[in-house]
Amino acid sequence: MTSTVKRHPIVKRHPATHRQPATSPLGVYEKSRMRLLCPLMLTLTLLALPASAAAQEDGWQVRINGLWVDPDVSFTDLDSNGDRVQAGAEGDIGISLTFERRFSSRLGLEFGALYAKPDLTLDANLGGSQFTASSSVAFAAITAGLNIHLTPDKAVDLYLGPLVAQVLFGDVGLRAQIAGAALAQDFSANDDFAFGGQIGADIAFGDSPWSLNLAAKYLDTSLEITDEDGEKTDLGFEPLILGVGFGYRF
Repeated sequence: MTSTVKRHPIVKRHPATHRQPATSPLGVYEKSRMRLLCPLMLTLTLLALPASAAAQEDGWQVRINGLWVDPDVSFTDLDSNGDRVQAGAEGDIGISLTFERRFSSRLGLEFGALYAKPDLTLDANLGGSQFTASSSVAFAAITAGLNIHLTPDKAVDLYLGPLVAQVLFGDVGLRAQIAGAALAQDFSANDDFAFGGQIGADIAFGDSPWSLNLAAKYLDTSLEITDEDGEKTDLGFEPLILGVGFGYRF
């Protein structure tokens, strides 16, 4: 009969433990993802052709986007006995809704919310036994930011600005089979307050109030989990959030 292990030191630090950066073929990409925003800004600026209608000086704009959320989870735990635990994450689709109040053609205040459920993955070698476990992690953020519109009088309205966010994480439950036994361990996740930034563009459909929206956000936040003994582990998170959708001004 398969036995159930209620608790196991999956990401628990040992007395003679040292942390080292996780390595992967995508490591260089993960550390330099923000560099993608510079060529994106340049490309969108070059696309900023004269608009057919004057820029709206004030008013509201609502945007709804589908998202790709790519967390940067990078954690490795290696002790003197050779036990090794490495955590990572896989991206997931999500959704966002934002409202921007334009005070002038150049400045706007944006409020929004987003949600996704990326997968947390765990590769471990404990006592000579190797196993892999995974768990989806609910990720939500309530954001506020100042948008600076660089090309308000163009067909492509390019904007960028800083963000603050209240980040909410769901609890983590890891499940795996190891040596014929069911391994189960649950962790609570701590919420976080984060800073970040965004860049985006509204591509107007002629004189219509509708537009195509492209956006990229980055949040400097970490997923900190707590086991049943109260021991905390910081896995990192720092998601790059890419969005495409539609906007409507009124």
